[in-house]
Amino acid sequence: NIKPKRVHRFIFICLKKYQRQLGFLADYGEIIWLDKVTEGPACSALTAKELINNGDPLLISDCDQLIYMDFEDFYKSKKDATMMVTKSNNPAFSYVRVKNGKVIKAAEKEVISNISPCGKHLFKQGRYFVQAAESMIRKNRRAKNGEFYITPIYNEMLDKNVGIYWAKNWWDLGTPENLQRYLERKNDYQRTDL
Repeated sequence: NIKPKRVHRFIFICLKKYQRQLGFLADYGEIIWLDKVTEGPACSALTAKELINNGDPLLISDCDQLIYMDFEDFYKSKKDATMMVTKSNNPAFSYVRVKNGKVIKAAEKEVISNISPCGKHLFKQGRYFVQAAESMIRKNRRAKNGEFYITPIYNEMLDKNVGIYWAKNWWDLGTPENLQRYLERKNDYQRTDL
């Protein structure tokens, strides 16, 4: 549900087995079709390396999150990286510790605070993501389930200015139950970004 008011380019990363269902996305941007599941979301995002390893801003968005809000304030961040967050204590999510407005630690599927990134990661330059993700993978810093996720790459960026932005009207759509809860209540929320 992200519709920037600024010049942008969408890159979708999808499994080829869903090409028939997701082919319509080509009307909105470029699609990178994957033959198989990667070793995690960070690896999936890196399949676009040749398109994102540059000085342009980069927004990585998980596909199982929905946020009703105007994203323009989020895009205005002057930090090297900014993640959209919500409050949670669900052990299935990722978490960050923050001190004086700066992220000082990130973890996947480990509750280290009540601040949980909710699937929107903004990098001032795409190369910052590429460098941090490749560093994490080189060091083999996997989550407990063996995958490479996006949030833990912030541990590779602690020398940079990494901050948080509080999400409004955030929905986790990652399970059939969560999707059903959203469908039952979606009219309660004003759609400002659709």
